[in-house]
Amino acid sequence: MNAYLITCKLFADRLPTAIGALRACGLEVKVVGSWDADEIDHKLIANGNATRWANTIRGIAPVLMANALMVAGIEQGFQEAHERSHIYLATGKLPGWMQPRSLEGGEVSVLMKHFHAISSIANGSSSHGLVAEDDIIAHAKSSEMLSITRNELESRSIDYLDIAGGSGLQARRGLNSDETLALMETPRTRTNACYIVSKKYARTLANNFFPLIYPIDWHIQYIFSLRPPSNCYWAIDNALLHGSELDYYRSWRDNK
Repeated sequence: MNAYLITCKLFADRLPTAIGALRACGLEVKVVGSWDADEIDHKLIANGNATRWANTIRGIAPVLMANALMVAGIEQGFQEAHERSHIYLATGKLPGWMQPRSLEGGEVSVLMKHFHAISSIANGSSSHGLVAEDDIIAHAKSSEMLSITRNELESRSIDYLDIAGGSGLQARRGLNSDETLALMETPRTRTNACYIVSKKYARTLANNFFPLIYPIDWHIQYIFSLRPPSNCYWAIDNALLHGSELDYYRSWRDNK
């Protein structure tokens, strides 16, 4: 399985750590460095996205709100949070953080790089591929955990699997304490710092990727709402860690 590592010139110093983490897990690494924010006309690429955002946000707002309720500790389970989100949104007013806006140059850059990685998986020879951003870091059990995960990709017919987490969203372990993955009955993304996608579903993502509307995690969530993956999972214990979430790295947003 190939790993597509998304990076930019600004964070070139992260590459050795990220490449080492992926190679230690037995993955062949392909670096995606084109489409840096200062090399593209992001306003042209994302022209009209704010209008499209306004026209489509209601379709993913309940999931986004449910995630926020769980992170805030207002609800513990997704189903309860999802039901409460409909009550909040019934007023017709969206919270400020959902209000339509134009995409920033860095957001367009990240979207284009993910599109390249996803398209490469869709046109590749492997059943699945991995997409990682350059702030991932390994831990002592990364290789072992990813090996176990890879063995489950085919047996569970997994289309999408988040393996790095983030945004304070945790997969809940069920009655089986040995369970390593949690099925998302309502397909959801977290931060897209590191995820595995099937060749079949990568084709679906690629074919529905344009026009650009949202930042990457919301954008893939939007495609989920249009063409849901057959089996969407989150890792319960993450094989790789999201460095920016752990303050190991600063987010690109802090450097813009």
